[in-house]
Amino acid sequence: MIYVFGINKPEETSWRICNHQPDFKLIINDEVKPLTGEVLTRYGCIGFRSLDKTFKHVLNQSEHITFNKQKHKAGLKLMQAEIFTPQVYLTKQDVEYPCMGRKYEHSRGEDINYIINKEELEKDSSNYYTKFIPSISEYRIHIFKGKPTRISKKIKASSNSHPFIRSYLRGWRFQDTFEWKLGLTLLKEVYVKAVESVQTLNLDFGAVDILITKDKKPCILEVNTGPRLNRLGRKIFRNQVRKYAKILEET
Repeated sequence: MIYVFGINKPEETSWRICNHQPDFKLIINDEVKPLTGEVLTRYGCIGFRSLDKTFKHVLNQSEHITFNKQKHKAGLKLMQAEIFTPQVYLTKQDVEYPCMGRKYEHSRGEDINYIINKEELEKDSSNYYTKFIPSISEYRIHIFKGKPTRISKKIKASSNSHPFIRSYLRGWRFQDTFEWKLGLTLLKEVYVKAVESVQTLNLDFGAVDILITKDKKPCILEVNTGPRLNRLGRKIFRNQVRKYAKILEET
C-alpha cells in the first residue's frame, strides 16, 4: 500500500490521486492513527511529523516541505547554491525597482504585487520582495527522484490575461501540448536547473516554475510541493510513485 498524506476534499489533488486507486490510501490530519509502512508520500502537507519516522521511505519529508513553504528562505537557498533565481529583498530599504511583492506563504499567485516606485512600495504590505525578471515565457517542470517527468507551458486563457504575471488568478493556465521553439540546448538546461532546484531544497519531487528570460536563460521562480494536477498529471505521478515503490520491494 502507498500512503499519501494530503487533504480529504474532492477538489484537492491528493484526494484525486488516491480516488479509485486500490494501491493508494489517503491519510489526513484528523484520521491519523499509528501507521507503519514502506512508502509515505507527503503531498504538500506537513502535519504529524512523527509519521516520517514510522515509514521506511518518505517522499518529501515534513521538515523539507515546511522550509520550502517559506518561499523567501527557499529563494535565498537557491541563490546560495548559485542557481539563477530572482533576487530576494527582505527589507524595503534593499529593494530595486521594479520588483514583486510576495507573502511568505502563497499559492496560485494570489499575493503578487508589481511595484515600480517608492510611493507604491511604501503603501505595500507584502512580507518580502523579489527582483522583477523580464521574460518571454514560463514553464512548469515536474521532477521526481532526480528526473523530469513532464513539462507544461503557461498560456493566456483570455484577452484579459495579465501581460507578464502568469498566475491562475491573473488569467493564465498550463498547457501540456505545445511546440518547444527555443532549441534543444536550452531545453536540456531547463531540465538540469529544475532537477538542481528540487535537490537543493532536499525534496524528492516537485513542480518547478521556470521563466525564460529575454536573453534565453532559465530563471527558477519556485518549487511547488503540492501542485494541482490534471488527469494526465495525476496518472504520471501515480506511475512514478508505483515504480519507486516497486524498486524498493525488489532491493
